[in-house]
Amino acid sequence: MKSLALVLAAASLPAAAADFGTYTINGETVALTHGCTVVPHVDGVGFGKPEAIVLLSSKPLDCDAYASWVNPASGAFDDAVDEGDGGLVALDVGAGPKLSRISVYGVGYTLGNDSCDGCTAKIEAGGAGLRGSVATTAPLWDGKLTLDAKFDLPKGAGPAKGESLAGGGDPGKAYLAYLAAYNEGDYEALRTLMPEGEAEEDFGWYSDEERREGIKSQASGMVPKTAKVTDAWKIGNGALLVTELPSPHGDDMRYRGYASLAFDGKAWRVREHKIAWGEPIE
Repeated sequence: MKSLALVLAAASLPAAAADFGTYTINGETVALTHGCTVVPHVDGVGFGKPEAIVLLSSKPLDCDAYASWVNPASGAFDDAVDEGDGGLVALDVGAGPKLSRISVYGVGYTLGNDSCDGCTAKIEAGGAGLRGSVATTAPLWDGKLTLDAKFDLPKGAGPAKGESLAGGGDPGKAYLAYLAAYNEGDYEALRTLMPEGEAEEDFGWYSDEERREGIKSQASGMVPKTAKVTDAWKIGNGALLVTELPSPHGDDMRYRGYASLAFDGKAWRVREHKIAWGEPIE
């Protein structure tokens, strides 16, 4: 059996600091010096699952860790933008290979999920990797952004599977507890089940009397009361769950759902929760 490290390396391979081009937004140019590819497990955005996501950033990327995210670009955003105060470009690559979607993130802006009609893109498979370039022919997003990116990066043959968790294991239990805490308005439980400080940021401003009902009102229509974990993998210090969810709207429909969790050394915390509204289960 391959070691977990080798499985991870096959799915998301980082590159050392290099020249991956630039983008310019509102007159400010950002040099892209770090890059890697991640092969995602699921459609994390809702526009079809890409065959690979090319991540290019002005800050270091921990691409092995992004394999356990529902949307790997969200993990890169945390590192490069939220923590690093830098810039990030995510290029979704579909069959062909061809560019299927582009997103650009930085401090104070999120410009994403555009099909990049104003781009010239050349992407080709090279051995075990992807190489190519993406450049704008005219500024995107109302003239805010121009891009001139290039890459030649390794690409894994498939998503990192890590360790399969029957029934979801401990991450699955934490996710079910998270759903229950939301629906019960249990603030103290959410403080341990959400990323550190996030529950305080979202709900700490409520008065003690209003907080429970405030949390429950946010759960209404958005957070189901329970879930069935159908697939789960522990990948490094993260976990990815695939679920079947009853509709939170009270009808008889069921939907595919996804969740990503991180282990903080003591407990599993839910960092992503997504209902795939476009994937009803018959």
